[in-house]
Amino acid sequence: MCLASASALQGLAEVHWHNVDTEVLTILKWLILSPLNTTMPLTPSLWHRRCRHHNLVDIAKMQKDALVTEMTFASSHKSDIVCEPCLAGKMHSNPFPSSPSCSTKPLELVHSDLHVPLPVATHEGYRYWITFLDDATSYQAAMRLKTKGQAL
Repeated sequence: MCLASASALQGLAEVHWHNVDTEVLTILKWLILSPLNTTMPLTPSLWHRRCRHHNLVDIAKMQKDALVTEMTFASSHKSDIVCEPCLAGKMHSNPFPSSPSCSTKPLELVHSDLHVPLPVATHEGYRYWITFLDDATSYQAAMRLKTKGQAL
């Protein structure tokens, strides 16, 4: 199945999309064109973020060995970046202190968590989800939500 064909016109690529859903088309265009449409300098730090926070040694190797098309660095200096999301992901946290009391009746104590919105809505339009955990029975449930206000 061919989703797209491309042709070069004066050094620019012209993409022709075939039989692609509009929502999928928007995502595909963003994935393909976003590396080319940036006002930020193309630094190893930017490529680190684009490659889902992959390590800098491999990022440099991908660029050096030309493993990724159009992967260039604006400057040749070796950057030693400090990536806050990477640091936060590597941090350890202490567990919550255990509670001396436990509920004995169903629905006496229910834990709930509203999760952050998905970057792209589902086909039905859902972007959030909420989870429930009954403390006495350990019964779990999850619901999909279209808006954050539906959690009330």
